[in-house]
Amino acid sequence: ECDMNGRLRRVDGYERFDGRTAPSSEKDPVAREAARSAIGPVPGHGPVRGVWSYKGDKYAIRDTAAHDKAILYKATASGWVEVNTPTLAGGGQWSFDTYNFLGTAGGEKMYGANGTGKAIEFDGTTLVHIDTQSTPDLPKFVKGHKLHLVISGMPDGQLHVSGLKNPTSFAVADGASIYGVGDKIGETITLPGGSLALIARNSTHILYGSSTATSDPWRIEPHSINTGGI
Repeated sequence: ECDMNGRLRRVDGYERFDGRTAPSSEKDPVAREAARSAIGPVPGHGPVRGVWSYKGDKYAIRDTAAHDKAILYKATASGWVEVNTPTLAGGGQWSFDTYNFLGTAGGEKMYGANGTGKAIEFDGTTLVHIDTQSTPDLPKFVKGHKLHLVISGMPDGQLHVSGLKNPTSFAVADGASIYGVGDKIGETITLPGGSLALIARNSTHILYGSSTATSDPWRIEPHSINTGGI
């Protein structure tokens, strides 16, 4: 793997994790093995659908037995604990972003999407579904960008941008907007200088601007008409 300076180093290895004491922290081999045995997998069935670190806590999502819904779990000193939330769609693969729309210390929230249900907002206690007013409303990617929540990977292939400082509103009256590039937009990537790369299936585009509510409105310019990404 690459180290902090970009040089190659040997991977230290991997170990089980559920929030309990790390086995590698135990010097005694017997205690180390006991700690390893105590660590359990994320409850549920099938693959772990997503993992994210938010405000120092670790979260994981895994399907129930029927795979029609998923459960959010938090790693604690006693292992994985279910977080009480509204029903989450099963399947898919979760992508996340942490972003602060409030401009105050500790105001960041966690956002996620998985392609089989609505996007979510989570503050460590309360989880809400985000309605983009699109049908079907099945985004795959979320990104906090210049005080807007950008949602992409939608079945309609378009880019959905929330209102300014209003990540849960995608109403035009609140300054939200929708953009298309003639190709199916997937993931977005923040670039140096504050612009946003839109990775479409067969092309790449750049989102410039700040907001529909400012003198520097959004504008999309092509970067490559024949190179994209899956």
